[in-house]
Amino acid sequence: MTMASHWRLVALLLFLASGSRNALRAAVGHPLLVTQVPVATGGPSEPGPAQGVAPGFFDKARLVLVEPGGNVRLLAAGFSAACDPNLHYDGDRILFAGKKSQNDSWAIWETRLAGGEPRRVVEAGQDCRNPVYLSSLFTLNSPQPWYTIAYVGRDPTLDERGLGAVLPARSP
Repeated sequence: MTMASHWRLVALLLFLASGSRNALRAAVGHPLLVTQVPVATGGPSEPGPAQGVAPGFFDKARLVLVEPGGNVRLLAAGFSAACDPNLHYDGDRILFAGKKSQNDSWAIWETRLAGGEPRRVVEAGQDCRNPVYLSSLFTLNSPQPWYTIAYVGRDPTLDERGLGAVLPARSP
């Protein structure tokens, strides 16, 4: 990162922190991909072990694209919750974690920034979050590259600290 781009980034972060919509419009010449989290009085009450926020904090989150003119466009309409966006290298699509209804598990979805219906990429019967695009995998026995992603999934029997194990019942 050059010194000029570093200072532009610092200026952008300061504008974002100030909350000034006009300053943001002046500073940003590109669309911004943003996860909006509902305003809660007092914020998260108790941090969760992995995210640093209360469990369920992202349950009403949504993904939006803030365009340079200040227009805001919802990217995952019809979802109960959507967060953790990851922009593809070509800049035309994103991966995200989403729940169609509040009782669903988190699944990994992909959608195009130009619009269209999101498609489910991963549903593992567990909460899947934090998706990222990885580089394409080229092999000698396949004429096309394999497109790969990674994500974090929660094992329903253990938390990230290894606690809460559900052990099978033993016979006497």
